[in-house]
Amino acid sequence: MKINELLVRVLAFRELERDVVMKYEEESIEKKKDILLTLWSKIKERITSECLEFDQDPTVHDLSRVCKSLMIYSAIYADLINPEAKKLEGYIEQFKQKRVIPILKYECKEIIHREVFGEKKVPKRRIECKHYKGNIADIHPILYEESKKYFIEKVGRKMPSLVISKEMSKIVEEVVKEDLDKILEVSLRNACRAVAYGYMPEEPEKVYKSVLKDVKESIDWMVEQGIIEEEIIPKIKKD
Repeated sequence: MKINELLVRVLAFRELERDVVMKYEEESIEKKKDILLTLWSKIKERITSECLEFDQDPTVHDLSRVCKSLMIYSAIYADLINPEAKKLEGYIEQFKQKRVIPILKYECKEIIHREVFGEKKVPKRRIECKHYKGNIADIHPILYEESKKYFIEKVGRKMPSLVISKEMSKIVEEVVKEDLDKILEVSLRNACRAVAYGYMPEEPEKVYKSVLKDVKESIDWMVEQGIIEEEIIPKIKKD
């Protein structure tokens, strides 16, 4: 099997597992496994390389998350379905270097959602969430400012000298703005998808809290992993 065919099936298998866990949360692990493998046998032939697309400019958080997930689920898929999936391990590092991530097309996700939840549970078109429009800073100014404040305070707690130095604090502000725009965009998109599929009520307060929680987790991870230092270095002017 070709690499892209293996790749898209691993991604689809992971998506199917999410839906199965969501619908059959109270079932035993063995029951979930039976349902997962049964449903997979029904849809796998419809999951082709045509279902694959690539995000050419993912956030640092998404790049890391997807690569880790691919590493884990290629091993799982190799164990449960097709041993050839082990070949994907050699390609994951390339995604990191090229800063690109493979993703499932929306239409292919619909195939999976329909199989698990039935026709009525799947929107016939993308639902535009009213909380996800316009420029990031204009969507919800309080959300943006609260996220920005948290980001800078987190950097200050971890590396106080970065915010004490006037010169470095300007660079930190620039990096924070660039990262925050991307983080908020991803978090808002995820929240809107959750609303679209009925996993979360379309209530402004719930969407707000969900996005803010997701944003803070992403910020924590970036600071703790030293991503901020990596992004600051290229911006320091050389004499």
